[in-house]
Amino acid sequence: MMQNVTTQPLDRQSQGTENPLRELVTILFMQKALIQRVAVLVFLMVLAVLLFWPSVYQIDSSVLLKAKQVERTPEMLEETMLRVNPVNEDDLNSEVAIITSQAVLRRAVERLVEQGLWDAPEDESDLVKATRSLEAKLSTKVVPSSKVIRISMAWSDPDEGSQVLSAVINSYLSYRTTVFEPDTLRDLFTQQTEDYSNQLNQRRAEKMALIESHQAASPSLEIEQNLTLLRELKLQHNQLDQQAQSLTHRQEKLAQALDEQALHYFSFIDNVTVQKLTTEIQGLVSRQTELSQVYLPDSPPAQALAHQIDQTYRILREEIRTLQEELADQADLLRSELNALNQKMLMLNQRNVELQQVKLQLERLDQEIKLLGYSYETFYKRREQADIQSRFSDEHLNAQVVVLVQPEAQLEPLFPRWKTMLPIGLIVALITGVCIGFINEFFDHSFKRAEDSQRHLGLPTLLSLPQVAPASQSVSKGPE
Repeated sequence: MMQNVTTQPLDRQSQGTENPLRELVTILFMQKALIQRVAVLVFLMVLAVLLFWPSVYQIDSSVLLKAKQVERTPEMLEETMLRVNPVNEDDLNSEVAIITSQAVLRRAVERLVEQGLWDAPEDESDLVKATRSLEAKLSTKVVPSSKVIRISMAWSDPDEGSQVLSAVINSYLSYRTTVFEPDTLRDLFTQQTEDYSNQLNQRRAEKMALIESHQAASPSLEIEQNLTLLRELKLQHNQLDQQAQSLTHRQEKLAQALDEQALHYFSFIDNVTVQKLTTEIQGLVSRQTELSQVYLPDSPPAQALAHQIDQTYRILREEIRTLQEELADQADLLRSELNALNQKMLMLNQRNVELQQVKLQLERLDQEIKLLGYSYETFYKRREQADIQSRFSDEHLNAQVVVLVQPEAQLEPLFPRWKTMLPIGLIVALITGVCIGFINEFFDHSFKRAEDSQRHLGLPTLLSLPQVAPASQSVSKGPE
């Protein structure tokens, strides 16, 4: 027996005389059992894939980009002539980027959830996972030398895949409008209008609160009235002050006259009683002068007359003191009125200062209300213009993209395909079997033929007995 005998390779002088084709056929014949088994196994695997692998259908659609969107700024709200620019490669690549963007795919997933085709994601991670899965199955391609974008998707259910691709295209069309003509401009004007309206209401409320708290409906008119009243009060104050000074002067003059020890007639006092007593004293003094020429000062008539003069003069002084008290009371009363006038004028001055502050605050609020009203009117008009322009832009944008082919699934599945995979599987099975057979022959160093002993040992072969397989085996393992 010569099987399972290994040896170190010797000098192979006879290798140049070998026939390669004969060697190839020999190896195929010797490894035919292994080649058959491997080929059958690979072919069965291909059949299993064809039979049990779920079918995947390709859904195709295409869109045509007709014109390039004209850019606008928030300042350009007036009517302008739209200039249509030709579509270039950058525009097509931008549209492809929008189609495959996460925003579009997220909207498509949300749209499918609303339609009840998909279950609602439990959290943000599930939504991201669904978006990533949809992105992996979506492919886009720009058709060469055209303005057409082909959108394809592989899906197991053709009807569901068509609906999914329709949701993607609809989301792309709606999101495209927000990209090229965003609602932020209109929202900005709306927000600014609301802000200015709120500020206007706030300033008006502050103005009313200021008027009610200070009771100043018209500060300018009230200040003018207060100034007129102050002039009248000041004139009245001056008159009362003069009267008070006059009374004080008369009171001081009476006090000075009362302090004098000599006989004083108080003829400067304009009073009936005082004038009458003064006249009576003067008459008594005149009689005393006449009696002094007839009687001595110690005589009873002279003393009686002197006593009468003293009593009358005492009554006059009492009357003068009473008059002085009256003058003092009148002076005090005038001073009280002067103090009241001073207090009233002080209050009017303080009120004028307060009204002046209120006037300044009201003027500031009026100025702010005027400016806010102008801003409110401006942004309100701009919001209306933005609404009109947005409706026009939406129609213009929708006209720029045309869906040439609605999403439609192919009749035959994309994978697996019997017509393609069956012959390819057969060829792959044969090639795999042959390769495995050659690999097994390359790594098998045992003697399997008579030439192997002569080649490696240099000894001639005297006898070769074939290895007879049992009756139950149909594959021979080769000669010994």
